[in-house]
Amino acid sequence: YECSLNYLSKTYDEERLKTLIKGFTIQIKYYEGLIKEGVAEGGIIC
Repeated sequence: YECSLNYLSKTYDEERLKTLIKGFTIQIKYYEGLIKEGVAEGGIIC
C-alpha cells in the first residue's frame, strides 16, 4: 500500500517530494523522518 502525508510544508511541495522519492518504496518511517526534520507537517494517510 502507499502512504502519503496529508500536509506538506512549503519547503517541499507534493510534486517535488514525489520526484525525490520516485522509484523507491517509501516506508512509514521515512515519512515520520520528514515530519521530525520539519520537511513535512501533519499526519500520515495510508
